[in-house]
Amino acid sequence: MSSAPHFDIDVAAFWADPYPALARMRKEAPIAFVPQLGSTVFTRRDDIFACEKRIDVFSSHQPAGLMNRLMGHNMMRKDGEAHMKERAAMFPSVSPRTVRDIWSRQFQAHADRILDELVPHGHADLCKKFAFFPQQDCTSLFTRFLQAVKRRGVAVELNTAGLRKDCREIYPSPRIVHLAAQLGVPICFGSDAHAPNEVGLNFAEAVQLAHSAGYTHYSCFTKRQREDVKL
Repeated sequence: MSSAPHFDIDVAAFWADPYPALARMRKEAPIAFVPQLGSTVFTRRDDIFACEKRIDVFSSHQPAGLMNRLMGHNMMRKDGEAHMKERAAMFPSVSPRTVRDIWSRQFQAHADRILDELVPHGHADLCKKFAFFPQQDCTSLFTRFLQAVKRRGVAVELNTAGLRKDCREIYPSPRIVHLAAQLGVPICFGSDAHAPNEVGLNFAEAVQLAHSAGYTHYSCFTKRQREDVKL
């Protein structure tokens, strides 16, 4: 039995959305034994980074693990010399020089294609749902995405569900909304409701964001036909 503090979870709620429970664990018990999972869970990045190198305690060797069953005994489930031998064999194909000289162009081509395909699905900065905010300036990426939105003739949804997630921010971010306004990209509103009480929740904040970006109208859709309505 683990000597770590015990932390109980509601299994159904955890599988539906684990992030509220993980946020509590990071705050209250960053290393905890979760009886419902039968496992000791690390929830802070620095702890994971330090402990994953302790292969004497936290071995990657998991003969019955799902990855081994699906893919065979591979590098990701090996330690020490066995891991390094396979790592050395594949390194030339993923070295920084190879990435710069060969892969970057292919990544760029795929990124352009994916941006065009992503447009109809919305949630341009969904990664922040997991409280991940890029530190670098992503203006050029945001601009390319919004240009793809404009090419497709669709609208960017100001989705208030982000206010109910760890990021506590509307999707997309104010930066993206302001760029969208500058580029003349239309907007619409959504609350991503999964329960009756979430329908239209926090629309006042979304309208305020739209006004702050300079929007005077928003879009409504009927049978995929867009109609602009005054805010």
